[in-house]
Amino acid sequence: MNFKHYLEKIYRRPLIQASLVIFIITLIAALVVEFSEAPRNSQFGTFWDSVWWVIVTITTVGYGDKVPVTAAGRLTGVLIMFIGIATLSVVTASISSIFISRQMKEERGLQAIKLKNHILICGWSGRGEQVLTSLKQHNKSQPVVMINLLGEELNHHIAERFPELNLRFVHGDFTQETILERASAAQADAAVIIPDTSSGGLNPGDERTILAILSLRTLNHKMKIYAHVMERGNFSHARKAGADEVLVSDSLTGYLLANFITDPGVPQFIQQVLSVESGNSFQSLLVSAAMAGKTYREVQIQLLQDTNQVVLGLARMRQPFNLDEVLSGDSSYLDEFIRRKFQEAGRGRRSDAQLTVEINPPAKTPLTINDILIILTN
Repeated sequence: MNFKHYLEKIYRRPLIQASLVIFIITLIAALVVEFSEAPRNSQFGTFWDSVWWVIVTITTVGYGDKVPVTAAGRLTGVLIMFIGIATLSVVTASISSIFISRQMKEERGLQAIKLKNHILICGWSGRGEQVLTSLKQHNKSQPVVMINLLGEELNHHIAERFPELNLRFVHGDFTQETILERASAAQADAAVIIPDTSSGGLNPGDERTILAILSLRTLNHKMKIYAHVMERGNFSHARKAGADEVLVSDSLTGYLLANFITDPGVPQFIQQVLSVESGNSFQSLLVSAAMAGKTYREVQIQLLQDTNQVVLGLARMRQPFNLDEVLSGDSSYLDEFIRRKFQEAGRGRRSDAQLTVEINPPAKTPLTINDILIILTN
């Protein structure tokens, strides 16, 4: 689109046309009043006095601080009262229409979301409600944007159930980059992808989940992507597509069923801890400066005595993969080719760090400021 067509497109908007008419009326009326009133009326000493009077008259404010005394000035006042009020009504209506239209689009999930560091929830099923409930329990302050094909009423019903999360909605297929861009995926902090049952005729299988991972990773290589797949065979595909963590449906079912027989109480304990209604939950606790330097056992005992929180494990950021450690020392064509491919993928010379978890590590393990404790709390 060239500059001329761009100007024509802007000029066709009613708000721009009405504003231009008001500007022309103000300029012409001010010039007429200036020439007719200035020689005989001290109230119009400068051209800006005339402009001020015209604006006050058009907007029907009528301060009365300046009054024309000549026939030409009063006739001009009558004309701008009628013409100006009508034109100003168009401006007011256009502004109201813009805000109403934007509000309606946002309610229908058709408005572009302008957010940063927010959480995306792609797709919807019963798992989605569990995700929102957990975010609510942990008092997450980050905005949440849901991308799905649910109807407007259902989305508003969800928002009413979780008012603390300040939910926003984007209506569309979350595998399409245009829909993800509308949800500001490039500025998002994290994304949760759920096997989708809101898509009607679209396939709710893992193929769409993997495609969504690829699309999200293309738009934002820094965001954390957490995906849920239904088939175990697709676990590796989701990881290769760029998911940071992947959960497989019913991965614990066999273990829990066997433990009903072999270790009674264990499955019931796990179910109770993972139940939203129980009031208990697993949480992560960042090691504070006061804890740093102490051993795992010392902090474990301290938290149990002070807060009745049970420390179960330790999570640490694994050192990111260093590409230079793998490549040869000399700068060969192959080495440069590999480096370039990593940079094109948005990873640079070092890949993203991975979180490793150790359950019940040795008691004398020293803690550092970057460690994360896994605790059971109520």
